[in-house]
Amino acid sequence: MKELKINRFPKMIILQEERAILLGFDKEKAKIIGFAEAKKYAIFKNCRRGKRKAGSAPHMVPVEKPKILKEFRLTLSENELPIVGNKEVTVEEYEKYMKRFNQIQTKALKRWAHNVLKNISERDLKVESRFFNNVWKSHRDDKIYLDN
Repeated sequence: MKELKINRFPKMIILQEERAILLGFDKEKAKIIGFAEAKKYAIFKNCRRGKRKAGSAPHMVPVEKPKILKEFRLTLSENELPIVGNKEVTVEEYEKYMKRFNQIQTKALKRWAHNVLKNISERDLKVESRFFNNVWKSHRDDKIYLDN
């Protein structure tokens, strides 16, 4: 089998998307959540490394009394879209990013995510910190293989 050379960002997108589906979200909302989670972690990682100043987002999305998607610790806009970096995350943004992967690559990513998630506990699935520490950290560098 041929290995798919891929970085962590798309792995996080697909893994969080599949997690959202297991938690009962519809496929479109799961795509948005997956992309939002990957963006959120990328921002946190870059802030820790000093690559980006916190709060330096291009524009603000006003939220008076924020609604929180607790399993993912995401603030939702009035349109029920996650806000990351002070910007709403949309399905169009997800689709634009994922166009760089062909159907075979996307299928391999989804197969990997499914295999990672099939045996995790409900608690690890529902609690973001447990998911990050017990699932993501142990699988983020997994090799992903394409079907022959």
